[in-house]
Amino acid sequence: MTMISSRDYKIVYGELSVGSDLRELGVRFGLKIDTLTSILHQKIVRETMHKHHQIQSTAHKLKNTWEQGKTINQIAKEINYPPVMTAWLIMESKGLSRGVFRAMLRNPEKIPNKRLKKEILNAIKEDVVYTPQAIEGQMKRSKMVEEKIRKWLLKNGMTFIDEKEAKEKNHKKTPDFLLKKPMDFEKQKIRWVECKASFGDETEVKRDYRKQLRHYVELYGDGIVVYWDGFLEDIKLDNITLLSDEMFK
Repeated sequence: MTMISSRDYKIVYGELSVGSDLRELGVRFGLKIDTLTSILHQKIVRETMHKHHQIQSTAHKLKNTWEQGKTINQIAKEINYPPVMTAWLIMESKGLSRGVFRAMLRNPEKIPNKRLKKEILNAIKEDVVYTPQAIEGQMKRSKMVEEKIRKWLLKNGMTFIDEKEAKEKNHKKTPDFLLKKPMDFEKQKIRWVECKASFGDETEVKRDYRKQLRHYVELYGDGIVVYWDGFLEDIKLDNITLLSDEMFK
């Protein structure tokens, strides 16, 4: 199932905190693990952004706590903050540059300090959003979603201008696929398709609409937005059809 009622979503969002919550909530609400993982990632990112300045202001204190013996993961748990981001604040407070820290994350086995190496490895293991592996995985997933929709459009005889071609032609605001001819779909003349490897809750859809989707409607007309991991069943947008992965199987 990829559509969720607002009532169920509120419960899921409130109870979903760590990866171990996924299976139980999936069974209880009949949701796919991918959908719940997407919701968890969005929740972590939003809470991190909301708390960032407050936590950042305590970076020196966090560094002192770490130097007194607490591990990065212990500190992260106490302040309810992602382990990798906690590690970054501590290392930044110690004078490390962002480039050096990123190199540590990419190659933790090369960290000479045994304690730091162990704790960075543990932080990477616990963090589901901010590791290089997680970021790369999300980028690959976005490309996978786009490729699936590309094949679906071609299978349905559609020709289009993709984002790369649009940039080459200096189009200012272009969806992932701008159709050269309208496509008849559910009594609409679809002229563009946008891909999102995420879950479309109210916050996500409002942000996407403000930043992108309304401009596409104004410029090109009716379109489709694919929230690959599902969306709230009661979200409706004028001139826009919401779809999930189920359409492309």
